[in-house]
Amino acid sequence: MNKRRRCEMILIALIVISSLLGSFAAVVFADDDSEEILLRALAKRQNAGEASAEMAAGLDLAEGQARQLLTLLDESAALHIEAYEQQARLMPEMIEVFTEFAREDSLNQGFSPDVERRTARISHEAKETREAFIEQIIALEEQAAAVLTDMQLAYARSFKPGKAAKEREAKTHRRGRRADHGKRERHHHQGQDSPLAKARRELAALNQQLHPRLGPIGQYLLHPTAAESLCRIISSQPNQNLREAVKVYERGTDSYPLSRCDRDKAKVAKLRTEINNWNLINGLHLGRDQIQEIVRLCEVYESQRGAADGKPIRGKAKRNRSERRATVVELERAVEQVMNPGQLAVLADYKACLLPPKDLKNPVRAGQANDTSHYERWLSRARKMPRWRLRRMIGRVLDKEAGHFGELSSDERGERVGLIMDVVQEAAEMSDVDFELNKADLAERIAPRDQPQELKQKIEALARQESLPGKISRFMLKPQFIRQLRYRNGHLAGAVQSEQADLINGPQASDG
Repeated sequence: MNKRRRCEMILIALIVISSLLGSFAAVVFADDDSEEILLRALAKRQNAGEASAEMAAGLDLAEGQARQLLTLLDESAALHIEAYEQQARLMPEMIEVFTEFAREDSLNQGFSPDVERRTARISHEAKETREAFIEQIIALEEQAAAVLTDMQLAYARSFKPGKAAKEREAKTHRRGRRADHGKRERHHHQGQDSPLAKARRELAALNQQLHPRLGPIGQYLLHPTAAESLCRIISSQPNQNLREAVKVYERGTDSYPLSRCDRDKAKVAKLRTEINNWNLINGLHLGRDQIQEIVRLCEVYESQRGAADGKPIRGKAKRNRSERRATVVELERAVEQVMNPGQLAVLADYKACLLPPKDLKNPVRAGQANDTSHYERWLSRARKMPRWRLRRMIGRVLDKEAGHFGELSSDERGERVGLIMDVVQEAAEMSDVDFELNKADLAERIAPRDQPQELKQKIEALARQESLPGKISRFMLKPQFIRQLRYRNGHLAGAVQSEQADLINGPQASDG
């Protein structure tokens, strides 16, 4: 076998091994099922029945109320069964698609159209299914609230599992320490009135508006596990639908057992985290020296924390938490020093998302305006529309924006409609060539305020003033993120060695 043939075979083998390692990348990070997620799911199921019984007992329901609530619970039970069946259909495909997406994300060479399309579709379908279920339960929750008296409703809305026992314990603990308790109460209220606390409450309210969540009534009183408590009040037994819902909640179905569902959920959660990490790593474009220094800093922190954890705890737990928090903040500052201004700007604008936006896929405008390419495409259509049709189209755009950025007041909405109309008119008066040259600037002018992101950045700045951990701690100082950084460092090292080999050997001479 001649020299050239041997070189070709070696090269082919290296390519195959490289591709196999790439395909295994997502599996390595994703197949390690999160025990924490599995344990949380188990604990949640174990506590659900107790919480439902506790709420029903605390409400002291009359028979007539229990009968009305059972009718609503029957509808809720059917929705829970349907939701589980939809999970059984979606979960296996999500694992398959997310695994392939994570593999391509780890290579940082772009996404194949089919993988990107399938990921977007299954992610959107899962989100729509989950939100539709929550909306339906919320509708039942409103009907259930109408069944309760004002006092019962106040109790239900403030209900927290185990709250009564905790309050009794706290009351006993406070005896003889009223002065100290008053001091703690004043400090607590001062904390609630701080700018940081207010900003967090404002963000929580906005998130509830954008992504409604179930209240305690929907979580506990309309949960299948409440059937037994409600039936006991009217001296009856749960019907077949309620029994089936409890069975599905506790054991799953024959074709999709609960144990498998829990493992699949853990895999999907792990894959989502891996993909979010790759999106950020790819957007930051960290060099090998930067990666190695960040990994080193984290290793030093972990070794110090391990040593501290091995020592007997002295002093109050609160002081220990404060000291550990201060250490994390110091680590964040050290990591900041490793990154350049452009990378810090990417991190400041970063949102954890499955499909990275255009400016993270190719962050040539890092730290500048957000991705507005969809507004450029919209303007391309809008500039050619008649005015009457344009107004209706703008209304639909604003309705869609409200689902992502929050509702506008009537005055704000009117101002925004006027701005968009003016920009579209300006675009319509341009030649096609001028529009292509200016469409990015026009799109930025009509881009909406991202209220959630503005609040997050405000919270980040306020937390920094108070020396609290921020985005670096939340996204980068995590074991899985560091493992992926190490993997990327090895990938970059392999690329450097390959380039060096090409420079040394040069092109292979052909056999003549």
